[in-house]
Amino acid sequence: MTHHNIFYETPWETRNLGIPSYAIDEEYLTNVSQEDISSEFSLFRKINKNYFIFARLSKKNLHLATVLEKNGFYVVECAISPYLRLARSEVLSRFMRNESYFIPKKYKDRIFRYYSIDRDHEFPESELKAIARESFSDDRFHIDHNCPTDIADGRISSWVDDLISDPDISFYVLTLNDKIIAFTAKKKNHYILGGFQKNYIRSGLGELLYLNGCKILKEQEYKTFETQISTNNLLVLNLYARLGFKFKNTQYSFHCWSKE
Repeated sequence: MTHHNIFYETPWETRNLGIPSYAIDEEYLTNVSQEDISSEFSLFRKINKNYFIFARLSKKNLHLATVLEKNGFYVVECAISPYLRLARSEVLSRFMRNESYFIPKKYKDRIFRYYSIDRDHEFPESELKAIARESFSDDRFHIDHNCPTDIADGRISSWVDDLISDPDISFYVLTLNDKIIAFTAKKKNHYILGGFQKNYIRSGLGELLYLNGCKILKEQEYKTFETQISTNNLLVLNLYARLGFKFKNTQYSFHCWSKE
């Protein structure tokens, strides 16, 4: 259902945030005048008093930020899309020859495993949700001063629920001496979510986690590893850079809230 062509409902965010939530069609913004966009916003505000709106602009359309800001939006995130061409990766080749080279010295005597997990009665849902909540503090809702921390945390848990419900999503875990310390979730060759238990954040095990993911993709005959990341997340951004990833598709995220 659309609102005046520009807004469309986002029921998942309505569930997450507890107020009616919408997003803006970027393509629509590029095809109308700024005066028409402001008129649409004015009409929307007359009808709706309590709402959240999300907008995302690509780099080529960043000039439209002016009209968004005039109508109560503000930037919360710049996101980019890291990608790695698997066949050309010297780091991955080195990893596949000698995985132990990428294990930090303090963990050399430990046993690590990285493997897919099935959605059966032993699926570690609560563990994955806990890891996701501990790992995500740089996403656009956690840094948005208008979003309470408990709402941002709950949104991450709901995101994991949505991924578990999607049969096209594959989950993998990294275990240390048979204890889950990290996980990833992917759809084909696109990595959607991943993180470490809080005790292992900044442990130096990030390369082991993501190179195992790359190895799986190469064995599945994919050409690239692809993902999206907020530039707020410098820890993982630096990890991707060390592993030889390149970056594309700069996008800027905007939020607008009205709580009356």
